[in-house]
Amino acid sequence: MELRSLRELYIHELRDLYDLQVKLGGVACQGMGGLVEEGRWFWTAGGEAHVRDAGLIGAARRMLHYLIAAYGCGRTFAQLLDQDQAADALQECLNNAVELDRMLTRLARESINVAAAAVQGRRRATMPPCRSSTSRATS
Repeated sequence: MELRSLRELYIHELRDLYDLQVKLGGVACQGMGGLVEEGRWFWTAGGEAHVRDAGLIGAARRMLHYLIAAYGCGRTFAQLLDQDQAADALQECLNNAVELDRMLTRLARESINVAAAAVQGRRRATMPPCRSSTSRATS
């Protein structure tokens, strides 16, 4: 499955799960909210596109890992409670999250991170070295 269609399927599944959460009276997750804000920061950050894209992929993967853990736990509890329909839906979400994580990892390793590292290498060659946090100016 290609990245775009998997993303669209995943968004559809998240909406279904959100609707279920609202029906059940679930609460918003502050941890995921922080991860979303981190992704939003990379989305609006200026600078080199490849560096920004590498940051976005990293933020997206952290969100996916959070979701993978949540889907796995939810699926297991649904199985223990003989809620087969919920367990199946959560397993499908889990499978898609894992697949999307693999695709993003491949994209990052094979192109985005390589390009971002090249940009950073060019900058490093023209930038003065950073001062160590352990070295203090004395006056």
